[in-house]
Amino acid sequence: MIPVLMLEAIGPLVEGRAFHGTAAYDTPRPFVTIQQIGGEAVSFVDNARPSKINALVQVNCWGDSREQVYLLMLAIEDALRASEAMVARPSGAMMDRDEPEQGMFGEQQDFSCWCDRPAPT
Repeated sequence: MIPVLMLEAIGPLVEGRAFHGTAAYDTPRPFVTIQQIGGEAVSFVDNARPSKINALVQVNCWGDSREQVYLLMLAIEDALRASEAMVARPSGAMMDRDEPEQGMFGEQQDFSCWCDRPAPT
């Protein structure tokens, strides 16, 4: 649920090149990948069903220069903070992630995101 909302918020920044998991080797740059890496489990003493869900999501952006990916990550943070579908906050600062063999520069940042829990089907 939350990764889908994140892709909807991030996708327009990279002309739709935002992916859950991995991107194809030949994906044009810049592009973004996201992966849910955990989150807070909401539990109550009475075992009531919570109305919200949480996810900790790692966002990686990849491009051709350090400046490009740094500015892209700032734009991603702004887009996620502005989302009306969820509350997304950075859980830490950016980290440099480079792939020298492929000539790519990268930035990584983790976000804690909350949204309404979908109704059971």
